[in-house]
Amino acid sequence: MSTSQPAAPRRGSTRARRVAHQQAVAAKRHRQRRAALVAIALVVALFAALVIAKADTGHPSSPAAAANAANPSTTGVVVTRATSVPSAVYAAVGTGGTTAQAEPVPGGSAMTVGGKPEVLYLGAEYCPYCAAQRWPLVLALSRFGTFTGLALTESTSTDVYPNTNTFTFLHAAYTSAYLAFTPVEIYDRAGNPLQTPTAAEQQLLQSAGQGGIPFIDLGGATMLRSSGYSPQLLAGMTWTQIAAGLTDTGSPATQAIVGTANRITGQLCELTHNQPAAVCQSPGIRALEAAE
Repeated sequence: MSTSQPAAPRRGSTRARRVAHQQAVAAKRHRQRRAALVAIALVVALFAALVIAKADTGHPSSPAAAANAANPSTTGVVVTRATSVPSAVYAAVGTGGTTAQAEPVPGGSAMTVGGKPEVLYLGAEYCPYCAAQRWPLVLALSRFGTFTGLALTESTSTDVYPNTNTFTFLHAAYTSAYLAFTPVEIYDRAGNPLQTPTAAEQQLLQSAGQGGIPFIDLGGATMLRSSGYSPQLLAGMTWTQIAAGLTDTGSPATQAIVGTANRITGQLCELTHNQPAAVCQSPGIRALEAAE
């Protein structure tokens, strides 16, 4: 009687299974590496997107604005034109149809720095109304002294009147024989903290200014809240266009900027006891003071 024996394993079959197993393991490792690389790529892409978004909304401004703001030629031309508006333009524009006037500071007391009346500005780079108000403030103060360090920026792209082109006082210094100027840019274009007001300045902003910006205190006697005109008048205009138009007395934007600057100038002349005479005794300012 014969007994059947199990078939002996064949070497070729064993080798094939081993190769198949190795290939499966290699394929699995390849898939795992590929998945890991994809995950890393996604993280890198997300990080890059966040960086780009931050650059677009943070200080100093959007990419196009940053390029212009970093261009010394553009900045120099804009600052020169804004700080040297001819007296004939001020006289021709007058109030420019603007109606905003300074208000008394409730319970205010004289504010001075180094024996000179202090002009305090509290604002933020993201704020479109601050953007509008910086133009006439620069114009008016330039009639009494000299700025250095003025730079260009624009308001945020996520608020009303987005990307309003303007100056920033962040690194600005002001020299005058008649006035002291203290600017505080509290937040950057993205709304992040930038410069910190003193406790007294913060209290003044909350009490007299009711927390609103821009807030300008003129020597502790009078104050300006918000802008003297709508930022809409500057919509779509570059810094260069706004500055170049400051000699065009028929331009609505120029009438608003120069008209508001004349009103601020009248207030400053009261602080300086009508000095310098070339500014404060000019027919345009005297007519404006008489009308008020």
